[in-house]
Amino acid sequence: MLRKYILAKGPTVPASRREEKDIAALAIVWVSSETAEHPIDHVFDPQRGPGGSRWVAAEPGEQVLILAFDIAQCPAETDRSI
Repeated sequence: MLRKYILAKGPTVPASRREEKDIAALAIVWVSSETAEHPIDHVFDPQRGPGGSRWVAAEPGEQVLILAFDIAQCPAETDRSI
């Protein structure tokens, strides 16, 4: 049986208040494309909101992002609000 979650739109905790994982220290990131000016690294930096950094794909269309964690992560601790 497929294990899945239906994501409800509800109140979310602001990024500054939730505990974020240090992806650079915990995982290898694979991405299908990125521009030099807006690399995937920007997804995981602390700059949020207007004027914050962002990732931009170099190619149009669907993109693939894979996080390969060095150590298994507990799904209960994974932020599902993204």
